[in-house]
Amino acid sequence: MRHNIANQENPTHAFALTPKDNGGAGESVGLLLSLTYNAGDLPGRSCNYIYNGGSAGDISLETKGGETVLFSAVPNGMIIPIGTRRILATSTTATLLTGMY
Repeated sequence: MRHNIANQENPTHAFALTPKDNGGAGESVGLLLSLTYNAGDLPGRSCNYIYNGGSAGDISLETKGGETVLFSAVPNGMIIPIGTRRILATSTTATLLTGMY
């Protein structure tokens, strides 16, 4: 089932997501940042929606509330409406992920 975001606040920004498990110096483990926007441009360094623009697969993430969740078999074109701080490389097999807020 595809999620309809028409009845919710529409996102106004989008950025490419790169799953990570090990942070570099000064970087939180699993932290997602856009290659287009720097950290100062993202509210709380998070996003409200995840779009799977590539292959179907699993998405492992950390919510804004700090829970770790695995979404299994997310199809291409699916939008997941969840506040997200991190996408984890371990267990994430979906590709071309986009964060929106």
